[in-house]
Amino acid sequence: MMTKRSRRTVLCGSAGLLALSAGCLSDAGLSDDGNGDENDPGAGGNGDENDDPEESTGKTSIDDVAFGFTAGPGAAPSGTLFASDGVATSWLEAHGLEDDQLTEFVAETDFENAAVVALEADAPTPCHELALETTDLEGADEDAALEITAEVRADDADDAMGCAQVESVVGRLVRAPIDADATVSVTITDRDGDERAFEIDGAADGSFDVTETIDAAQFEYGTVPTEPDGALLSAADRTLEWLGDRDLDDEYADFVDATDFESADVVALEADAPTRCYELVLEAASLDGRGALDLEAAVSDESTEDELCGEAEQTVGLLVRTPVASDSVSATLTDRDGDDHSIELSADDATDA
Repeated sequence: MMTKRSRRTVLCGSAGLLALSAGCLSDAGLSDDGNGDENDPGAGGNGDENDDPEESTGKTSIDDVAFGFTAGPGAAPSGTLFASDGVATSWLEAHGLEDDQLTEFVAETDFENAAVVALEADAPTPCHELALETTDLEGADEDAALEITAEVRADDADDAMGCAQVESVVGRLVRAPIDADATVSVTITDRDGDERAFEIDGAADGSFDVTETIDAAQFEYGTVPTEPDGALLSAADRTLEWLGDRDLDDEYADFVDATDFESADVVALEADAPTRCYELVLEAASLDGRGALDLEAAVSDESTEDELCGEAEQTVGLLVRTPVASDSVSATLTDRDGDDHSIELSADDATDA
């Protein structure tokens, strides 16, 4: 895994002749002719270090930071819009990106007034980067529209000739003052020089896999439910009550104690099984940019070839700690006969045994 720090600020203004003629100014503060006066804030220079460019010029800032990691080939350019720090942090963890530079970038974001976009594309070596070319922000809040262009190219800071030929993913986190429902139009020039254009239609558009990083615990008990069921539990006392109805509260008290219900919930899923060798197995978990969680689980025979299983029906289930607090969770549960059941769970909407 690699993480490269390359943050820059693009300042875009809508007032004044200079802003109209020069468009967006990079963090170097230079317009297209490259003749900015370093002592003149109006010309894009450093000026007084105590000046706040947003307060003094009314311009809007867009920040970005680079990331990269090794991965298999074939990943098409893509993007995800995050509406909260919890979702963005979950995305970093799911991609093995826990470098301080990235986590600080997310932590510094005021998600009441901004959102973060993650852009990704594949690259032939770790010595490439996804370079941000232009940003164009129009409108505000839910009416905001952000356009981004970026390009996969060799990183000038590295010796490309001596770089290992390892397929990689390169990307950018881009912070912008947009609403979670904003539309982001992206054009990425890929490793082959082809332009790939796509839109991110708000934080609900698209999801990412969190199966490997989500916390879950299996349980079983003797009473058999009439059909697959579940509950979304948003408080410790309610979770312990649900478990207590099944005589499981003592056994799973540690799981409940380890859950921070200020930032997470517990999902309980259960179904009947024909023998004690069956388990309810979590097969997939995905999260979208709003924090909506989708789960897939299946009743599965986990016995070994020589194992003898008692012919006693029972309930098998899962406790899943959600990556972020959520008002609702979608689940698809495959029962013992291979039939799928779609379950929509709302907070504390539980069916007791």
